[in-house]
Amino acid sequence: MRSALKMPSLMADSSVKASLLLLAALFLPAISGCCQKQILAPDRPLPDVMEVLRARRQAFHSMSVGDASFKFRVKGPDSDDSFTCTGSIYIDLAEDQLWVRAEKVIKDVFDLKVADGRFVLLLFETKEAAVGSRKVKARLPFLLWPDEIFEGFAGEPPPSGLDIQPVMDRWENSFILRYKRDGHSVRDVWVDASRLVVTGVADFNERDEAVTVVKFEDYSERDGTLWPGLIKVYKKDVGVSVFVWMGDVTLNPAVGKIKWGMIPSGYFVRDLDNEPVENMDFFNRK
Repeated sequence: MRSALKMPSLMADSSVKASLLLLAALFLPAISGCCQKQILAPDRPLPDVMEVLRARRQAFHSMSVGDASFKFRVKGPDSDDSFTCTGSIYIDLAEDQLWVRAEKVIKDVFDLKVADGRFVLLLFETKEAAVGSRKVKARLPFLLWPDEIFEGFAGEPPPSGLDIQPVMDRWENSFILRYKRDGHSVRDVWVDASRLVVTGVADFNERDEAVTVVKFEDYSERDGTLWPGLIKVYKKDVGVSVFVWMGDVTLNPAVGKIKWGMIPSGYFVRDLDNEPVENMDFFNRK
């Protein structure tokens, strides 16, 4: 079932459509044509590929982006709304923390802090403070959790499939690490065979449908390691997608634990663990 949440107008300016946060299309390689001979990536032992991916993932524990651009999109049966903004990001995987601050023109849009399994989302236009835990993940797919973005960055399975060993296929210039249980797909990880970087992660439901897809694109060297300049997150089952362009990236910055701070005076607190998301004014504005 697709999300019934509406995309509100964030400002009076007609150029601002609406939206918020997160997570539409399975990551597929380019197909060269049915009549052409398939060109496979050069053979390489699976343990060697996994060793390189894990070493790259373990080389960083945090990331800050001072010059990020975002595009949020919600596509429903009768609507297709999108919203772009700029801002900053801080992610600390060791502490399971994420902080996103977004603005449109010179006006703040939202501030999202995630830490210790809980979140605080300030919506400046409607003066609401949404709080809650991972229990709201299915009802508010816009929310990003730190591990969701980089969980497959090392080519490994999701937490529910840690006992599964991958089978590696080859397709053109890609290795595909396939995690399956009882003949059903759990996760596919696409790896650039030349540079050994993850380019896509697809997670499947029990019907072998890809429901969450993360793509890593535009790799370049950052702080001595290859790093994506664009991350695309898709939630196909609810029609939500988020694109993040990362400009000024710093890996492993010395930033302390995120401080929650006080909720500003005059903000209405919405405890989404105990009330419907649809109650929020943000999602009911025309």
